[in-house]
Amino acid sequence: MDLIRLGLARTLRGLRTGNANLVLLGSALLFAGWLRRSTGGRTLVYRQRLRKGQAVTVRFVAPGTPRLGSD
Repeated sequence: MDLIRLGLARTLRGLRTGNANLVLLGSALLFAGWLRRSTGGRTLVYRQRLRKGQAVTVRFVAPGTPRLGSD
């Protein structure tokens, strides 16, 4: 369900008919859809299948920090 499209349709319909409740509902749907869409930016950086007993170490460091174990 596309909240932005749905919210825009409800808002315009409320404006056309003069229904303040529909305008409020449509505005809330628009805002919720915008929030949901704007929280993107998540991308998969690394993927690997692990066998039993293997582990992955995740470090949050500044760019340019040397790798673990690289002397």
